[in-house]
Amino acid sequence: VLDTRIGGSVHMLICRAGVEVEAQVSVADLHALIPRSFVELGLDILHSIGYHAAKRAHLPLDSGMYLARAGFVFDSAGCGQASLVCTVRKSKTPTPEALCEALACIQDRQYFPISWYELREFRRDRNRRTGFAKMARGWSPLRLWTCSASGASGGPERWTARDLPAPEAAVEVLPAAGLASALTGGDRLVQRLQSSLATLRFRTDRRFCTQANYRGCSEGVGLLVNAERGLVLTDRHSVPQSLGDVEVTLAGGVATLDGDVAFVHPLHNLAVVRCDPKALAALQHAKVLPLKAATFARGAAANPRAGDELHFVGFDNQGNLFSSRVSVAAVYLPSGRDEFPLWDVPRFRERNLEIIMLADTPEDARGGVLCDSNGAVRALFAAYDWPGQNREDSTEALGIPTAVFLDLVDSIQQRPDESLQVPSLDVEVASVDVATLARGAAGSLPRAWLRAVGQNCGRQGQVAR
Repeated sequence: VLDTRIGGSVHMLICRAGVEVEAQVSVADLHALIPRSFVELGLDILHSIGYHAAKRAHLPLDSGMYLARAGFVFDSAGCGQASLVCTVRKSKTPTPEALCEALACIQDRQYFPISWYELREFRRDRNRRTGFAKMARGWSPLRLWTCSASGASGGPERWTARDLPAPEAAVEVLPAAGLASALTGGDRLVQRLQSSLATLRFRTDRRFCTQANYRGCSEGVGLLVNAERGLVLTDRHSVPQSLGDVEVTLAGGVATLDGDVAFVHPLHNLAVVRCDPKALAALQHAKVLPLKAATFARGAAANPRAGDELHFVGFDNQGNLFSSRVSVAAVYLPSGRDEFPLWDVPRFRERNLEIIMLADTPEDARGGVLCDSNGAVRALFAAYDWPGQNREDSTEALGIPTAVFLDLVDSIQQRPDESLQVPSLDVEVASVDVATLARGAAGSLPRAWLRAVGQNCGRQGQVAR
């Protein structure tokens, strides 16, 4: 009876508590309540909530768009899979067409407000959540897929896609409030280096993690080495790979620019990020942010030694910029049991680097620089990813002497348009005590050579082999 009345109505007689009630009930097509179109954007897939999900959550069919696959855009706001996106920029999104209309005018890499329900916890938590998502058209454009009916002939259904054009990008960089106070706080070294220090935020899709941690996101600290080009030197924990989204916050939070990974060092824990040139030019034209490239120590000062008194200037895990007086405990080449551990999966591993260990590492320090009393950078205090059990990776900060990357910095400052090159012998060396080397050689090595090695091996009494 009901199949023949689809689109019409049926007369029903209902008995409720002994009382007969007559009602005229409309008959809907169950197949029409199943989504036959969806929206694809930045690896996200959304469709109408559908009959089954709406029945399970006791929600109307026009409540919003169901996030069937979490990708790069809505995940940036914390909106996980099986969520129901209700509004975009305060516009309701009951249908795929309404969602496309709300998203079509948003420029790439721009933040926009959304609201949603978490359907997985909907029985316990029915509060509507709000947040800001970041548009990412580079992963996949805004695309509307629709399914055409098979028709009376009973042929196969066909899915057709329609790409919606992206709006023209308009560069607008708004410095944060309180600019004057942000650039005058702290001690003398903080005031000198805060216009050269930057914080970075990296994020990629977890399905495309080649060098990043399994979460696909990380935060770190960088150092501005070319203010005109917006080139920032950082570590491979902060930007582990080129495939991803990078945000650079300058001058302790005064302005945030988008960036891209310009160079990843093949041997050491170093990387270079380039700020968006149009946004950087707009910021420089407004003359609201005094950017300044860092100065580096040269000669013997570029290689700190054990016992040197230095100053740490950097950020803690809460984003506060501070300075602290520190001393170098040791400078050595990790070997044997102290060498950098191997990963269970192919991933970057540091080698052939004499690291700087501090005797009094500042508590809760995320990263920064080690400098002298005049603000000249003598080492980069970089973050290293450390493998742990059950995929619980940890992070440890170690110093990289300026002499390791000084040639790289000179190339960036003097020849920014040329490709960076890193010469290498493609060998891995380990350290050995000079006394052990002399005893193991059993007279086969010239005494003059051993004497020269002993005089130039440094305070650690070790040599690379």
